[in-house]
Amino acid sequence: MRILPSNRNFSWVITPYRELISGTGLKNQVLEYTKTYETKYVCIVNQQLVSLSDLKGYDFAVTLQQQCPHDSYIYIDQQKTGYLFVHIYKGKLLEDRIINDFNELIGLLNMLAGDLQVKRSYHIETFAVDENLELTIAFNALLDNKSSVLALDKSLMETLEASELFSFVGIKVAERSLTDKSKQNSFVLIGLCLVALVFLGSFTIKSDKQERIVLNDIYKDYSQLVTTEQSASIMLAQDYNMHQVMKRYLDGWKAYKVTYSAQSIKYSVVLDYGSPSNLKTLRDFAHNFDLKLVFDTEGTHLVSPIIQKSPYTDDLFIFNLDTLVASIVDNTNEISPFITFQIEELKNHGEVWGERDLAIKFKGAVDHDLLRLAAVLDGYPQRYPVVIKDESFYQVDPNGNFSEGLKLSVIGDFK
Repeated sequence: MRILPSNRNFSWVITPYRELISGTGLKNQVLEYTKTYETKYVCIVNQQLVSLSDLKGYDFAVTLQQQCPHDSYIYIDQQKTGYLFVHIYKGKLLEDRIINDFNELIGLLNMLAGDLQVKRSYHIETFAVDENLELTIAFNALLDNKSSVLALDKSLMETLEASELFSFVGIKVAERSLTDKSKQNSFVLIGLCLVALVFLGSFTIKSDKQERIVLNDIYKDYSQLVTTEQSASIMLAQDYNMHQVMKRYLDGWKAYKVTYSAQSIKYSVVLDYGSPSNLKTLRDFAHNFDLKLVFDTEGTHLVSPIIQKSPYTDDLFIFNLDTLVASIVDNTNEISPFITFQIEELKNHGEVWGERDLAIKFKGAVDHDLLRLAAVLDGYPQRYPVVIKDESFYQVDPNGNFSEGLKLSVIGDFK
């Protein structure tokens, strides 16, 4: 989480925590999330989304999303500490964060261009970004004949109109506003209008498709599961990126265990023998990269919030479960000899669909194998409905080799 000041006497908040609101009980869910993340301020975007922050200001990415005339859009703004990157796809905010250096930016753009689910129709705007051949190639892979790249004369941080709708307010203020029925009703009306605009845009896009997959009621629970859980491929790619950042910027400390949960990836770290680094090195690293530094009876940990992206964000494609498991195992065997699987028994969740756990066994694997596995799970023609089981972990030895492994849950049709 970062705060970037503008020259207009307010600040923009970048990469706050974001949570979806499920069902009714907006107030209770908002208050519960503030306790979970130990945050002081909230921005209630609409009846479906809340942003949470330790810092006061305006939610930059959500403000940009609401004012952006383009359906699929990337904004890159060079800052002193890196590149501000905002990614909107089909009217939905997918990512906003600070990217540390140019090479990481190129890697992210190339990964996005390699996603077979992504339609190359982006409008890209940049500020203070020097283009070179490598960047031009990366941009061109995301464009079609109707999209464009535009270098802005001024940063959107200085020209974007801040809206009180997307300001972070204290928890007590939010609690009172949600309790006040007249304010709440007005807020609901505004929120529903915004949601209606987003969904209207989404419907316009989808109506051009020649075919749509219509789900029967027997897949209702399936749909709920695969659109709310976090995508395994996204989490693995995020984990790979964190290993690269730690190698480059964290001197004297090494991760010895990595644990995945529904909300975060935890890196248990230890000081390298004989290193002159100290706890301040770790604190500075955590601050610079928006991580939480946690101490408990099990040791010292860096905790990274996960990128909120489910396996499916569009029409569902239901894979045959056994075929999907075989494809994952076979494709992984082809690209990495250091990853094997133990296939566990089927768990039925209805008459026609269920899940099968795959226990990953790392033996001599390294961080690049995470990226290879992520590429397999990205799938085709849709991202595979695969999630990582809560509290899964792997060990890292002093040479950076992985052992033990994570547990995947593969979801699909068994009929």
